[in-house]
Amino acid sequence: MVYVNTNDLKHILDQIRIAEQHAAGTPLTELVLNPLLPQGLRLVDGTLNNLTAGRETWGSADQVMPRLLDSTFLTQPDSAHLADPSPRAPQGGATSYLQTSGSVYDADPRVISNLVADQTLGNVAAIAAVLKQNGMTGQAMLSAANEISAAHRAVLDAQAASLNVDAAIALQRSALTTARDAAQSALTAATSDVATKTTAKTQADQAVVTAQGNLDIASAALVAAQTAGDVGPAQAALQLAQATLTGAQEALNQARAELAAAETDAANALSARDAKVLEIQQLEAAKVEADLALSDAQAELTSLQTALAGTPVPTGLTTAQQAVNTALGNVASAELAVADVNARLQTAQGELTTLNTQLATAQATVATRQGELATAQQAAIELAGRPRCCHGAQHDRSGRSCRRTDRVHDRIRGLSGQPHDELRPDERSRGHLVRRTCRGG
Repeated sequence: MVYVNTNDLKHILDQIRIAEQHAAGTPLTELVLNPLLPQGLRLVDGTLNNLTAGRETWGSADQVMPRLLDSTFLTQPDSAHLADPSPRAPQGGATSYLQTSGSVYDADPRVISNLVADQTLGNVAAIAAVLKQNGMTGQAMLSAANEISAAHRAVLDAQAASLNVDAAIALQRSALTTARDAAQSALTAATSDVATKTTAKTQADQAVVTAQGNLDIASAALVAAQTAGDVGPAQAALQLAQATLTGAQEALNQARAELAAAETDAANALSARDAKVLEIQQLEAAKVEADLALSDAQAELTSLQTALAGTPVPTGLTTAQQAVNTALGNVASAELAVADVNARLQTAQGELTTLNTQLATAQATVATRQGELATAQQAAIELAGRPRCCHGAQHDRSGRSCRRTDRVHDRIRGLSGQPHDELRPDERSRGHLVRRTCRGG
């Protein structure tokens, strides 16, 4: 299938319009400006296929083929030029290559082309040519050629069927082998999965037994603690102490972070102040050098002016005046250099004042953060050192609640002096403290 786009259709329409104008009488050479352009439509008789001057009839019908050599014809009998009769008028006899009008009908060129293209038993014409060469003609030759061709086709069909059967069997064998391998793999995986699940079930059963034992022990301990009446007060005291300790620790960490930030700002301000002091020192040294250069230039100017005043006229006057002018220029340059250094020095001194103010502010911030940090640390110390039995725990006659709560305070006080992330993992949970406290640990 051929697909055309808009440009293709436009090109085709342009060629049709050229053909219409040519049919209306406009010479094609005026419509197509270059003979090499592929424009216009072909004419039926082939003329104007070549638009080059003098070649308008090249390739057209009813034209004598141009010869490169002189023609030479062999003399043969008239019978050698005979061809087949005309199928439209077979009663007129055979046509001949000697005739100068009409058509010549000759099947031999087509037979030759057919035989060159296919000389196998599948070509009936090739079989007929061989039979004719061996003396068989007429209907008998055609029947024999058809029988040979049919037998050849039957052999080819049988061979193709055999190949197809073998291919089908091989394909089925391959599919069965693949299915067998997949089934074996699935069986192996299923066996392994069963073994894994069996092991997991055994472990789960053991875990259930262990958990049931632990549950029984915990239930007994809970019943005993509830009977003694000291579980609730100890837990409440522990929760309150842990919440207070957590708040103090967070305040301490925040104070540390703010102190670190303030120290960083102070260090940056100090570095900037030191750099500006160094710049001022360099500018002061440059000012001293500029003042010396100005003093030297002024001394030279004075000397030259004195020499100019004592110079007789006109001897040496021109030279002395030029020296004075040069000295005046040097003095002016030195004065400009001094003014530039003074301006830069004033700017640097102003920036130094600003930096000193920023440094003082940063140092004050550091002092404030240090005070806040000391306050937070004191709060943590006071929290860890609170008197025992300060959480309102109810005392019984034996004093067990008080003693157990005191042990909770002891553990909190022992932990408050170190960061939370330095505690042992088993000491970070409230349940551990309650468990160890209630067990007397």
